[in-house]
Amino acid sequence: MLKSDNPAIEIQNVTQHFGKFQALDRIDLDIPQGQFLSVLGPSGCGKSTLMRAVAGLVPPTTGTIKIAGDQVVKPHPDVGIVFQRSTLLPWRSVVGNITLQLEMRGKSVDAYRSRLNELIELTGLAGFEEALPHQLSGGMQQRVALCRALIHDPKILLMDEPFGALDAMTRETMNLELQRVWLESRKTVMFITHSISEAVFLSDRIVVMSQRPGRVAMTIDVDLPRPRNYTMVGDPVFIEATTQIRKCFDAAGMTE
Repeated sequence: MLKSDNPAIEIQNVTQHFGKFQALDRIDLDIPQGQFLSVLGPSGCGKSTLMRAVAGLVPPTTGTIKIAGDQVVKPHPDVGIVFQRSTLLPWRSVVGNITLQLEMRGKSVDAYRSRLNELIELTGLAGFEEALPHQLSGGMQQRVALCRALIHDPKILLMDEPFGALDAMTRETMNLELQRVWLESRKTVMFITHSISEAVFLSDRIVVMSQRPGRVAMTIDVDLPRPRNYTMVGDPVFIEATTQIRKCFDAAGMTE
């Protein structure tokens, strides 16, 4: 088991079945507080199922998941989630979509006004506060979704391939934005992706999952300085990390 002292997230012997279909097989993983961890694997390997289990949206068939020592049996108040799609309400403005999180949690919007303004400024949404989703680019919509997940200041951020639908250039921009937000907050992040380069660029540590049923095939630490930029793709550490992961994929007959 990948143990750490005082972990933010503990995943202990988690197996997930949906009827006769097995998605996950005996996942053991600890995520330390403040770590940016990516879960990487081919499509259908169960990585999104694992995230949903951590989020309290899907109970594991066997095993336990704990957040800050408390067993997860329902969505945890100290967790923010960003999904593959921004899922913004088309009739609500940028501010309205961000504050929806507060309304659903029964919190006062006025009490979080200062944080709302900080997040809008931090994510480059200043000037678009009253814009509707159809007036925003895909990247800006995902920035709104990120603000919505962060507005209640959770300690843990779960992200399920949040930039997968974006074009390559916008995706790189969003990775830089996410790194900047993470460096400001140092929240614990569990980031789901099937992109090797994205995982290496963003992460402190990467967990590579096998094909279904998903198991931990390997873990790798990424020893690159921060803040990172895309000139680092030529750094020997970056190249070595991507090479190790590709070798693991090749040995198991997996592809990105």
